[in-house]
Amino acid sequence: MTTRTGAVRTPAGNSQTAPIAPHTPRAMLRDSSVSEGRCVYGAAATALLYGLATVNPHLWPLALVAPFPILATAPEVSTNTAAKLALFSYALGKIFVVGSESHLVPIPLLVGAHLVCAIVFATSVAAAAEAARRWPGVMAAMVFPALMASFYFAAARESPYGTWGDPANLLAGFTPLVQSAALIGTSGITFIGSLLASGLAVAWYRRRWNMDWQMPAYVTAGVFGIAVLAGTVRMLMVPKTSTLKIGLAVAGQPVSGADSGDISAAAKVVAQYAKLVHDMAPQGVQAVVLPEKVVAVTPRYEFDVEEGFARIASMAHVWLAVGFDQIDRSPRHNIAVLFQPDGKPALEYSQHHINPMFQPSYQKNQLVAIGDYLLNHEKDPDDYQPGHMVALVDPPWGRTAVVTGEDLAFSDTTRELAAVGVKLVLAPAVDWPGSPAVRREKAAMVGGVEGGFSVARAARDGMVSATESRGRELAAAMTQPGADAVAVAEVPVGSGPTIYSRGTGRLFPHLLVLFTVLMLARLGISIRRNARVRQMYALKIATPVAQPVAAAQTPKEPEKPAKKDDEEPEIYRAMTRPPPDLE
Repeated sequence: MTTRTGAVRTPAGNSQTAPIAPHTPRAMLRDSSVSEGRCVYGAAATALLYGLATVNPHLWPLALVAPFPILATAPEVSTNTAAKLALFSYALGKIFVVGSESHLVPIPLLVGAHLVCAIVFATSVAAAAEAARRWPGVMAAMVFPALMASFYFAAARESPYGTWGDPANLLAGFTPLVQSAALIGTSGITFIGSLLASGLAVAWYRRRWNMDWQMPAYVTAGVFGIAVLAGTVRMLMVPKTSTLKIGLAVAGQPVSGADSGDISAAAKVVAQYAKLVHDMAPQGVQAVVLPEKVVAVTPRYEFDVEEGFARIASMAHVWLAVGFDQIDRSPRHNIAVLFQPDGKPALEYSQHHINPMFQPSYQKNQLVAIGDYLLNHEKDPDDYQPGHMVALVDPPWGRTAVVTGEDLAFSDTTRELAAVGVKLVLAPAVDWPGSPAVRREKAAMVGGVEGGFSVARAARDGMVSATESRGRELAAAMTQPGADAVAVAEVPVGSGPTIYSRGTGRLFPHLLVLFTVLMLARLGISIRRNARVRQMYALKIATPVAQPVAAAQTPKEPEKPAKKDDEEPEIYRAMTRPPPDLE
């Protein structure tokens, strides 16, 4: 088969003369607008997939493949174009959830957070495109997942919302993959989940350009398959542990004035939940979890309200976890109390991580409140004061802790609980209806897998759910206006600290950050070196070739045949450079 030559447009958009392989796609020989159009479609597909997966977390397979379209088409266009389209795709995908997330995050902070995440996503796609054009397939496939996992690991350590927004929460429905958190943490879910799409995208690109594509495809799919297989085995090999029946209850009919310090409204709340607990008692429940901030209490009647819930616990003979909003004091506290079956309080927990929008200073001036949290300025004295102590108790089934639902989205909380051998967490919480409730519940479940404990969580305006330490959902119900949300589940306690929570697995995210920095440095050096080589090559082409210097001794010319009188002299001019099509 003969080999043709012609002007081929390279992935970066530069024309050069090179052999055309027999199976080179025709689109690659056309104008660059064809590749740019393909990349626009890829960006739109990524935006749609991310948007659907974010709106409905149960569509987690879409989140798994969402990065593929933009990653597969980005190397065929210029880096600037790829970055702009990636920024557009991420921002468009997040538009679907701005309305629901605005109840959780202040609007200025929400817009800023999504913009930063979009910039990081665009940078990751652009770096992955550059690597795909320059590096071997497997190395290029690691750029995107390493950047994404490193960023969200660093962001979770500083954000007042923990792992909120981490792609790992979108993949929380894929329980075998979630088991990676027990070994290498939440960052492992983000890395492995992104690695599959990145590896297949690199393989797709290399195959279109007649390069070796099997290696990146097989290696990344193999790593993903091993992680899923190991997770499946871990889910099947669950050790035998103690079990207990847990009830979860959220009243669907809110009591007017329950958050304002009205003592009569507080009494109605106590009576409301007394009925829910009483109705669950015949089912043999041993523990009951009620929501966070079921009622606001002032120093004037706080003792009476706690005494009312203590009486509920003793009459039903259950362990009762309930949250109170302590107001009319400075500072305020958001607490959860666990009552024993005899009505005595076993522990009191003060929330560690306070949502900025719940602070009174946020109501006064939103921008000042956000600045306080971002810059660690002096807080308003009327704001909620975070706690710092772990609240533990040792009932017959094993060590149990009480936290509020927001705290389970932070890795430092899960590490603290695992370090003291917690096997069950009772979590009163507050959520918002729709997808935010599902994502917050999934984040708590991932935290349980990471720390090796089961989670029973009751969220006002959200979900009630019980998950065991392997991430299986044992019971779940969504709260509905005007209808009580009640669930009862037989919950096995967790098996105890995991490899990640013991400290060994925590090396992975730190090493991943170091690897990412070195990889970006190498990519920058490679880009700079190639740019210098192109400049030298262009300069060489533009410089005329010098004529060869005559030798000191001219060799003797061969004798020419005698010319005939009627024959014109022959003139010969040697070429000074090869023809243009051979350069």
